[in-house]
Amino acid sequence: MYRVMVVEDEYIERQALVLMLRNNFPELSVIAELSNGIEAINLAKTERPDLVLVDVGIPGINGLEVIAAIKQEDPKASFIIISSHDNFEYAQRAIKLGVEDYLLKPTRLETLRQAINASIAKKKSSFEAASTATTLLNRMESIRPLVEHDFIYEVISNGQAAELRRILAFWGLEDYGGFCLVIAEKSALSRLHGMIKTALEEVGNKLVSGFFDNLSVLCVMIKGPVKSEVIDSICNFIQGFLRNQGCPDFCIGVSRPVKLAAEWPAAYRQARLALKRALEENLAVKKYDMPGILSQAESSAENLRTWTNLLVRAVLEDKEDQQKKLTGQIALVLLANHEFRQAREEAFKLMILLEQELARTFPALGKKLEADAAILEIEQPRSLEASLLSHITRFALMVQDLRDQNKNTFVDSALLYIHANYQKEISLGGIAREIGVSPYYLSKLLHRHTSKTCTELIAEKRVEEAKKLLLRNFSSKEVCYQVGFNSQNYFAKIFKKFTGLTPGEYRTINISREEE
Repeated sequence: MYRVMVVEDEYIERQALVLMLRNNFPELSVIAELSNGIEAINLAKTERPDLVLVDVGIPGINGLEVIAAIKQEDPKASFIIISSHDNFEYAQRAIKLGVEDYLLKPTRLETLRQAINASIAKKKSSFEAASTATTLLNRMESIRPLVEHDFIYEVISNGQAAELRRILAFWGLEDYGGFCLVIAEKSALSRLHGMIKTALEEVGNKLVSGFFDNLSVLCVMIKGPVKSEVIDSICNFIQGFLRNQGCPDFCIGVSRPVKLAAEWPAAYRQARLALKRALEENLAVKKYDMPGILSQAESSAENLRTWTNLLVRAVLEDKEDQQKKLTGQIALVLLANHEFRQAREEAFKLMILLEQELARTFPALGKKLEADAAILEIEQPRSLEASLLSHITRFALMVQDLRDQNKNTFVDSALLYIHANYQKEISLGGIAREIGVSPYYLSKLLHRHTSKTCTELIAEKRVEEAKKLLLRNFSSKEVCYQVGFNSQNYFAKIFKKFTGLTPGEYRTINISREEE
């Protein structure tokens, strides 16, 4: 008899599995039904099972740890994993432990029968350990999409080189180079993504691909030197394929060649930048190593100034979506064009510039806006975008809090200043300096709370005072200069705009009414 131990913490699952074994496998003897790993390890020392069916996700000591412990005591024991987790890491560790099969729940009788019969046959014919790993790899082809997803996620999120190599080793591609393609197509790319991949594989290409942010991301794997003519040939193939599918409206961004696994995240970002330029210039294909891209991306100081201005506006206008979008684009450019250490330093410089610019606009915030040097300590490239956004969000919240506290104060102060100084030559910039706020911000506040511009508010006050003086029999010329205008023609034009009358008409009509 073939002695079997079942290790499953879910009672119903365990009973169903035992019943399946007893009703369909007369050659088996179920010697134990256990719910945790400690019991399984202890019992295996005395019972010496031929086969252990174990759930990976049992509490406490997990299934993989149970397998390792039993195998240490009894190397001849065989194992079949039954799990609800189609996880690449679990599967890879299972290969190393010599597990014979990896079955996903719900367990089907026919699948279980094949796995157990293969285990029994192996016992009888004593296959070499290497064949076990090969068999399991073949059986795990069903989780290939998961592995591909993991790889593309690591590439997009700037994953560690060790993790990228580990995933590539699944296909034996850890020593391959290649290049990255990012494709944008306006009508049906989600449908075409799988077709593009299949078409490339059918003509002999090895690649790992994913669909992200409505873009098709293709990491083409090439053994040995990555020649320019090979890249051109594959790009031409994809262009021809898309046109044959009736999709002429597409753009392709192409990275520089990749030599090491660690370079794939940078290659993805290079391809995204190239795609951005291709979309801007309405080109079918754009390579990252074109001079136009380099001159724009590598002008660090100019980029920092531009980004600062854009971020200041997004913060002042309280546009959260724009803040997030800008942060993502900035992180993309920094990581694509700098070593990680330098990218962190550039990000910190950007936060200092943003801090300084916001402090000029809102002096009352003072040191509260200070950039946090913790951004220089982040360890993962994927964390750069989150750290930048955290800084920007913190600055934006401080600005919003100050606005909530001071918005009425600023408006009231500006109106009081206009009322006290309308006779002088005053402007938005002068008023802003007097009350300690930026002209841009003051202009926004005034328009938000009065629906008028600063110029309109000044003119309105001057016209109000002019009407009083005209009724006191001052001449138009005298009134013009007394209320702050420096041109009689301009005064007449503004007066008529607000009243519908010239200064003379206004005086005549209103004096006549008083006499009546």
